[in-house]
Amino acid sequence: MGKRARGDVKSGRRRARKDARAAIITAARDVLAEHGYEGLTIDQVMARADLSRTIFYRHFEDRGGLLVALWTDFVTALTDAASDWLAGDPSASLEESLRANIEVFAADADVFIAVCDEAPSDPDVRAAYEAGFWGFVDAIESRIGALHPEIADPRGTAEVLVSIDERLWYRRFRSSTDREVIDDTYRVTLEAWKAVLGE
Repeated sequence: MGKRARGDVKSGRRRARKDARAAIITAARDVLAEHGYEGLTIDQVMARADLSRTIFYRHFEDRGGLLVALWTDFVTALTDAASDWLAGDPSASLEESLRANIEVFAADADVFIAVCDEAPSDPDVRAAYEAGFWGFVDAIESRIGALHPEIADPRGTAEVLVSIDERLWYRRFRSSTDREVIDDTYRVTLEAWKAVLGE
């Protein structure tokens, strides 16, 4: 086998591995949405993905590792949704940033709720949750520090805002992700942020 042929085989294996991982993630989202984290079993996920259980362990150590992967994707989507505002783009509005974040939360409420519920008992899930939480606090602290020199403790303010948002969104989206609930949650969240930041 020539060098190019070996490279094509390796590339094909990498692609197949990536495709299998994506299929597992997609299946896990579906199962989580239908059955919650309690009903998220490796067997159900792999049956939905139409892959063998053995393949699961090539990608994830356990069910908690799968939840961490779902959370990582969730945090990436949140970061992307608010990236302009968080980066300090003066043309990016707080309203648009919060609306985009709430839409991501509502769309992936099952992942968010599962991580919040599981973090106290699973150290890996807790570490992933904490990394996401403090990442947002850091980014918001930077934005507050740059735009609101009158706020004496930008880090504390950022921590309070992130904590309040997460608690409110957890409670509301655990009950429903109907459009009316999403819109009302956005309104309440925006009012709180504007009251704190004066934006």
